[in-house]
Amino acid sequence: MTLIKSAEVLERLRDLGQPRSIPRGGSLALEGEPASGFWWVLKGQVTIHQISPDGRQIELGRFCGGEIVAAALA
Repeated sequence: MTLIKSAEVLERLRDLGQPRSIPRGGSLALEGEPASGFWWVLKGQVTIHQISPDGRQIELGRFCGGEIVAAALA
């Protein structure tokens, strides 16, 4: 996990991005879908889960404000 600290980098990323609001319990992407970019968590929390062969939900990662979610979906 890397926090972005450079104000210049943050500004450039903000200019390139498209803000989206995901409701609690909603999905950014589903396993097996091609990843088309990355997500920068501005507020709240994103949890990455995988469903095991026996149907259990396994938490793979948790991301909070200021963190980027990317390779976790690959």
